[in-house]
Amino acid sequence: MNLKILCLGPDKTGKTVICNVLADNGLANFGEYVPTPSLRIVELTENVMVKGRQHEAEVQLWDCSGNPGCDSMWPAFVSKADGVLIVTNGEASATKNDRMIKLFNYFVRGRSLSKVCVLNNLIPGLPTDIKLLDERIEPVAVDAQQEQDELRATFKTFLESVVTTVLEDEDREGSK
Repeated sequence: MNLKILCLGPDKTGKTVICNVLADNGLANFGEYVPTPSLRIVELTENVMVKGRQHEAEVQLWDCSGNPGCDSMWPAFVSKADGVLIVTNGEASATKNDRMIKLFNYFVRGRSLSKVCVLNNLIPGLPTDIKLLDERIEPVAVDAQQEQDELRATFKTFLESVVTTVLEDEDREGSK
């Protein structure tokens, strides 16, 4: 099963680091901040158990720039997306709340919440509290630098939810 998962959030929240950790590509750089120009796609394969069956998910993880100059690309980003991973942190929540609201309204509103995961990336030296954008979505606190196995487990749980929803959608389409 092929999946397209968007990784979104304001700039400097750690989206690229999280994508690199999830792809296990050895590129997770915890040092100097390097902005993503517009879009970077990393690929990974994950086996997930859904409804008692093993499914191999071939995932394209779209690491989308948080730069407002890339907003014109959003229609292409969201086209045929199967899931949305929103990355924030305490600093972004406090200083870039308008940006988070804009991202959330464009990419999440109207989408099944089983296809949305909000990660609160705990970056050393930054606040840990975030403002909730939707009380129905509980953000998951992750430390991409220190707790990579927990980050991967959180992502796998999210993928299981996405695969379940995709399979249910396919079943509904097939029964029409």
